[in-house]
Amino acid sequence: MTKQNGRGARSGRPRLMVVAGDGSTRPARTSGTRDRRGRVTFPIVVEFARGSTTPRAESLVAMHAAAQWLARHADEHVTVTGHANVRSSERSAAALARTRVAVVTDLLVLLGAERGQLVPLKSARLHPVPAGSTLGARRQRRVVVIYRHDPPKLALGRVSRRLLTALSGNAR
Repeated sequence: MTKQNGRGARSGRPRLMVVAGDGSTRPARTSGTRDRRGRVTFPIVVEFARGSTTPRAESLVAMHAAAQWLARHADEHVTVTGHANVRSSERSAAALARTRVAVVTDLLVLLGAERGQLVPLKSARLHPVPAGSTLGARRQRRVVVIYRHDPPKLALGRVSRRLLTALSGNAR
């Protein structure tokens, strides 16, 4: 049984519900965005229908998890990359991929992330559609991928190691 505010009676976490065209509801399926310990795993893939800029329902669950993770970790950053299949022209495919990136970044902000944590890439990854391609292959390229940057402490460690290496090399 669920409470009126949409929170599960046992877990205390909000549950996303998918509403069908006839008004019926079902809980959204969770995808592979969390590991066994419940931590969010990256990269996160947001799927879209052909020619659409609306994410699929299951992708909304992944985006919600990513936004909540970003809200809890204010010093973390992610890169948002758009992919699209080239059907008629590269120009329209690139515009579609950029629009999908804008939609995903706006939804992440609405779900709790800070806009400064998101790095949307303006250049899109375009994929040709071979004549004998399968539906599954085409679906894999209608996505937006959210990549996590290096954790701040790890990135700082790499910079300091490079600096120390450069300084020790100059001292010789």
